[in-house]
Amino acid sequence: MDSVLLAVLLTGRLLIDTGLWQAPEPVGSLLAAWVFIKVMQMLWQSLVFLRTDLYAVLVNALGCRNLWRVKSLMLKRAFSRLTADEESELADATDTDLRVGRWFRWVWLAGFAGVIVWFCVLLLPVFAQTLSWAAEGLAEGPLTAAFWYRLLCVTLLLGPEALALVLTVKEYAARLTRRRSAGVA
Repeated sequence: MDSVLLAVLLTGRLLIDTGLWQAPEPVGSLLAAWVFIKVMQMLWQSLVFLRTDLYAVLVNALGCRNLWRVKSLMLKRAFSRLTADEESELADATDTDLRVGRWFRWVWLAGFAGVIVWFCVLLLPVFAQTLSWAAEGLAEGPLTAAFWYRLLCVTLLLGPEALALVLTVKEYAARLTRRRSAGVA
């Protein structure tokens, strides 16, 4: 679905850029922003360290059984201490998981840092500009077409990211609550 939407958006921009469609300036700018956001969303799937489809291909191609857990334990051991149960779990890991985990943990760590930079440098400015544009139309009130148009656009553009953020915060809060109720700090 994303590729079809991207093709439609790019077609709109191409029509504007070639002069075949004389769209109002906000439409052209919105199409450009939407293309950027869609491309960024699709690029996430190529990030192997985020347990995407490519991660599954990597794990299967290398014959790993529990790479994610082994990577997590190796990183924890590199930066702090493992519990006795965690040491035992790591000792019981397959040779393949241990071999791949030795380099994959650093790929994951570098990728995680890269995603934070990517988000701050590339996505936050687009989100801020989009929200600013939407706020102008929303300030006109619900009795105007601009209000509903901008509300629809900002929902379509930023809705998936907002939902992902809300679900992430909710899951993290639930984990903290479970840990506290179990007495684990």
